[in-house]
Amino acid sequence: MTIQTTIGKTYAVTSAAECTITTPEGILIATCAAGEQTLFVAPATEIEISDDAALVTESFKGAPAGSAAAGGLNNRQAAAVSDIVENHLNNTITEPHTTATGTDNANFKWCQFAPTRILPGTVAAISMPCRTTASSLITTSPVYLSVFQLNAGGEYEHVGISENAVEQDIGQTSRWTFRKLQLTGRTTRLCPVPDTSTKWTDKLVLGGRVTPVSGEDSKITPISGSGAYVAEVSLEYAHQEPKYATVPVVERHVSDTGVHITEEERIAWNNKADASALSSKVNTATFNSHTGNNIVHVTAEERAAWNAKQDSIVNEEGVATVFRCAVYDASYSLFCVLTGEAVWQNRSSGTFGLRGDDDYSMGVTLSVGRSNGEPARIIKQNQQAPLTPTDVPNREEGNACWVKFRIDMTDAQYEEAASAGTLDATTLYVTSDGGKVYLGTNALN
Repeated sequence: MTIQTTIGKTYAVTSAAECTITTPEGILIATCAAGEQTLFVAPATEIEISDDAALVTESFKGAPAGSAAAGGLNNRQAAAVSDIVENHLNNTITEPHTTATGTDNANFKWCQFAPTRILPGTVAAISMPCRTTASSLITTSPVYLSVFQLNAGGEYEHVGISENAVEQDIGQTSRWTFRKLQLTGRTTRLCPVPDTSTKWTDKLVLGGRVTPVSGEDSKITPISGSGAYVAEVSLEYAHQEPKYATVPVVERHVSDTGVHITEEERIAWNNKADASALSSKVNTATFNSHTGNNIVHVTAEERAAWNAKQDSIVNEEGVATVFRCAVYDASYSLFCVLTGEAVWQNRSSGTFGLRGDDDYSMGVTLSVGRSNGEPARIIKQNQQAPLTPTDVPNREEGNACWVKFRIDMTDAQYEEAASAGTLDATTLYVTSDGGKVYLGTNALN
């Protein structure tokens, strides 16, 4: 049979027949002789007894000092077994449980929690966040935390006191540690005390975070106002793991085919390609999708048609082949691009024209030539001969008829160039940060 126990407490087993006392993992704790009583210290929260008819009771005082109950343990032996059990266990593993989430600040002398907010088990530590605003009422000296529980008889009994004292700090969390604080899950009270010899007092004040409650026995004892609040407290419940694997555990592990691999699996996995070797490979679905894309590929017919097209509209002699144009009266040498723009040469006047098709209301009209038919010249750069009345004025770039623009200089850079004498007299300067305009060294605004 399986019985529930508290780690570290002593139990007495009496059986009419010989039986064994073990952990659920099969570790032998003690052997109980027929008709005799045996004491043992619980190393876990559950114990297996081979005799379902055995009588098991908790020993609050232990066996008489210096004696053993027919193969059982006296107090000194029980303590030794307890030390062995402690050595067999790893460090304590804790799981936190929070009573509530505080929404308000409060000062109180002690707090109480309903069974719905407390879990049974072994508590290793209790944490309580302090209030977030300053208060002169809370106790500033270090305090211990004393714990009471409602017993089966309806009375509150002291079950433990913290190993450490904590000084409360506004906005910080106080944490008290305990050695195997056993809670049954019944109504529980927490009270600050000045030392480990004091179990209860109402002279000290805790500052905490609380939230309103109704219809349950959770409460606080506030300095003022109602006590219908539950304090935010985190209880760290502890359990321990065996340091060494038991025979049943080992046997279960050995036979577990899910966590082990076979030699065939090892060979197959070792022969597989590394992920790095596949990084340059294309996915089959992606490849098939690409090869079937008729838009991004060309056919042989398309390639032949495109190769047969004319490479350029101008041949080696410089003669252009013009598409989509209409030629009109030969006397004007006129042709019109289908978009509407027209160019022509008036043979009678010797002018060259370019205009749009909107009757001159918009667009650009350009005419080069003279009405007497004398040809005009467009002067090229580096003209040697003097200009004639029939020439279009076009002088070498950089002379006095040219104006250049610079917009890449800041105010400071312009002033520096002016001081250095590197500014150009025919250049318009517009500073990029100040927006000032200069013609050479002359300010225009």
